[in-house]
Amino acid sequence: MSNDTQTISLLGKQFHIKHPIEDHANLAQAALYLDEVLHTVRQTSEKVSSFENALVTAALNLSDELLRLKNGSLQPYADIHERMRVLTLSMAEVFLQIPAPLATEDAIY
Repeated sequence: MSNDTQTISLLGKQFHIKHPIEDHANLAQAALYLDEVLHTVRQTSEKVSSFENALVTAALNLSDELLRLKNGSLQPYADIHERMRVLTLSMAEVFLQIPAPLATEDAIY
């Protein structure tokens, strides 16, 4: 089992992590998930201003999620519907900002 160094990005900061080569895909996936959680923490909490505070808050959120999964009080993927709803609303907001094309005689309805 040989080690490799992989660069990950969390809130725009680069980190070089040594790990076994065969864990490359898992580390990349974990880093993407953690980055998503960090961005969510930053967006939802005005009090989290520093990188370190965001990391601590994200770590506590992830630890709580893991403990709930272990205890059976949180069903895996239970929040997918809520995440999809939020994503759909966000997309709707973006689409509403795009100007509609002007109707022309060549338009097909």
